[in-house]
Amino acid sequence: MARLSSIDPNTRIILIYGYPNVGKSSFINKITRVDVDVQPYAFTTKSLFVGHTDYKYLRYQVIDTPGILDWPFEDCNIIEMCSITALAYLRAAILFFLDVSRSCGYSIAQ
Repeated sequence: MARLSSIDPNTRIILIYGYPNVGKSSFINKITRVDVDVQPYAFTTKSLFVGHTDYKYLRYQVIDTPGILDWPFEDCNIIEMCSITALAYLRAAILFFLDVSRSCGYSIAQ
């Protein structure tokens, strides 16, 4: 939970989640003032990034997470554990991003 210290649990949270290289960071850059690095290859995001946005007079924290793959929990690295920890411990609305073009390297079925 130490890595989650900049997150205010009393503010509405939107967690941006999904496979690597599906556009999560591009989305958070569009709706917040955060400037997350975006590259044309996977695993660019290596930690949680917190941005803020207002919608209908309500403030939301929008959290960009590193991409996560579907493999056994014990095989996850520290970067993937940041995403899993946020998902497990934060009371949040979750936006799960998919790349229907499959250009990210992962199919929808995966």
